[in-house]
Amino acid sequence: MEKLLEPLLKFIPDYINRLIGLISEPKSFILALDLKSSGLLQKSLAFYVLSMIFTLIIQIPLIPVKDGQYSLTFFALVAFSFVIFIFGVTLLWLCWRMVGGKANFKTLVIVVSHVGSISLYIMLVFVFISNGIFKLFSPILFNQLQIRTPEIDPYELIQNEAFHVSLVIIALGFVVVFFWVFVVWGAYRQLNAVSKLRSGIAYVLYIMLSILVFPFIFVMTQTIIPTTLPRVDLPKELLGDWLSTTPGDASNFGLQDQERYRFTLYENFGGYIHCQLKNVLSNGCVVKTSTCVSGHARVNGTTLYIYPQKNWDQIENNSCTGEDKISKMPLDKAGASYQYRILQEPTGFKLCLLSRFDEKCYLAAKSLISP
Repeated sequence: MEKLLEPLLKFIPDYINRLIGLISEPKSFILALDLKSSGLLQKSLAFYVLSMIFTLIIQIPLIPVKDGQYSLTFFALVAFSFVIFIFGVTLLWLCWRMVGGKANFKTLVIVVSHVGSISLYIMLVFVFISNGIFKLFSPILFNQLQIRTPEIDPYELIQNEAFHVSLVIIALGFVVVFFWVFVVWGAYRQLNAVSKLRSGIAYVLYIMLSILVFPFIFVMTQTIIPTTLPRVDLPKELLGDWLSTTPGDASNFGLQDQERYRFTLYENFGGYIHCQLKNVLSNGCVVKTSTCVSGHARVNGTTLYIYPQKNWDQIENNSCTGEDKISKMPLDKAGASYQYRILQEPTGFKLCLLSRFDEKCYLAAKSLISP
């Protein structure tokens, strides 16, 4: 390892000069490179390797790692970065070849080593801004995500506005990287000896193909730093329908108000539907009003969390006219939590939900809710 790092450390003064030249006059710096020099390829790769190492070391505190395996993750990211580097050079070479570009693969490796290094630093800035905003407004959720704690709440993460803003900032970072490539694209054009029209076509091709390969990069990243949300299972005894009935205004007509929960599993998420049916007397007629809300559900120990996602239409049925009145209802996205317990009684199973204010129990019931 020391023999590998020693030449890189000796290269640091030259590295700083190259970095200053690239930032101050990017096109002039690239066109001034002596492409026939025998040692230029090695120096260019050394420049990129140092940039990659510096940016990765700075990001180590931000990398979600399980069991403190920072060294293994770091070297895996270095290897992955090299794969992406070669992939990027190949993509660029193909785009220029499509429009008749004359630059060979070695030339593009040299140029991308310099241009790509600045791209690494650009993304570093946006990663820090993104993480800073996420941590500032959602510190608990941020820390849970960093240490991959099993208590992480995937639904809270999905709905968290600070997380949404952080993703937008990362996307903006990619936009700035593409703009940086556009700034130096004129140097690529001169090296490939093509017209401005062909150069413009090559740039559009490069942007389009880069966007198409993003899913591939994401999948590759998952093997190193898993960022997918954990699977959320609900206890088997909670699944199914639970019904509570109470006397209402129309109890003299043999009608009762109903409240029903259904808990299900789909894909990686637990789901729920909560419906209420109320019977109200109006001018001698029974008006049945049904409302339903569906969303995500999860359980941690004996605590049940529900997160509303969709309000179904409210339906009012008048027994005298037989007409249905359908209304759109606003969605209250505020979640709720309950201490839950399931009891087995002679009449069947009972689900009891304890909130901060009261406890309500529901009996196991046959499914009547249409999915």
